[in-house]
Amino acid sequence: MDTLIQSHLHHQQQHQQQLRNQSRQVLQESELHPASFVGQGVIEDAAFGEALVAANLMAVAVENQIAILELRSEEAKFTAKAAERKGVRLFNNREYTLDDRHRIVCDTTITHVAWSPQGVSLCATGEDMRLRRFVFISSRKNEGNDIVSGDGEAVGWVETFCVQAHSQSINGCDFSKDGDMIATCSDDGTVKVFEGHSGRIYKTYDLLHPLIKVQWSKSDDEPKQLVVADTRGKIRVYKFDDMEDAPLYSLSVGGALVDLAVHPRTSSLLACVTESKWHTFDMAQSSLPLVYGNLANTGTCIRWSKTDPNVFCVGLASSVQVIRLSEDDIHDVIAAETGQATTLCMHTSLPICFAVMGSTIVMIQY
Repeated sequence: MDTLIQSHLHHQQQHQQQLRNQSRQVLQESELHPASFVGQGVIEDAAFGEALVAANLMAVAVENQIAILELRSEEAKFTAKAAERKGVRLFNNREYTLDDRHRIVCDTTITHVAWSPQGVSLCATGEDMRLRRFVFISSRKNEGNDIVSGDGEAVGWVETFCVQAHSQSINGCDFSKDGDMIATCSDDGTVKVFEGHSGRIYKTYDLLHPLIKVQWSKSDDEPKQLVVADTRGKIRVYKFDDMEDAPLYSLSVGGALVDLAVHPRTSSLLACVTESKWHTFDMAQSSLPLVYGNLANTGTCIRWSKTDPNVFCVGLASSVQVIRLSEDDIHDVIAAETGQATTLCMHTSLPICFAVMGSTIVMIQY
């Protein structure tokens, strides 16, 4: 069994590297006009803040840094052709740009990032298999928009803890909806839950197989729930306080999972992608998919819209598609962009998907 798991992990790592190489090639050969370049190196992950104070802030994991980008918009002052030359994108006659605001420098390559629900802290994991938490400290703004403390000393992102989390690569991290807990999952087959403020380990769950995703439910109408997916295609939803018992819901997808997304309004509604298909499930109703679709090429990532409950975005090896579901289970592609997306993130209040393509971020309106 150990040999089979190690073989699968080796295949998974080779596949991820192949996707990154394909991403670089697609970007070099395409005529994409990127919304922003955030520096040298491949972007590993990106996430938008959900709280009001961070609603226009994107945390981007690139090499050994976390770049904090701000989405800015104003009425367009030039034509689309002039905008292309300046490297910005025009939507609804508005100009949108991603401006580099802060950089958090770490001592390892950062692989995953997530915002707290309050919007003033981040958690991040690295290739050193550690979990970190950063808090933004500020007091007032001066004329130059630099955040300074009362005595004139510059302040910003401060690391509050850095703890060893796993023995193998970490594949995800997420804050609970109240910010009190952080969950991580790993190739070592464990889910670990840490106290969100201290980094003290709270619980460890050994699920025996490499895990690709862990995500907390974010609905205010539900108790704390964890959704966990492993490489075999097994998805489980646990009520957090009862995780040592049987899961609330469980199902198996026909194929190895590549990515999973929990609906922002209910944790039982899921979207997932394998290398050849995407599926949606309502795990409270059935273990059979509500809707599914075949992919023209390899699936890479998937995310639900935060502004439209019937829309999700799926990344493929050569394109990104925004898909809307209808009541009669018919689905339509309502927007698309050429390029290899390695991860996606959705704005909280605007109908815009941000696709990471190598070292580039591309905006897609829907």
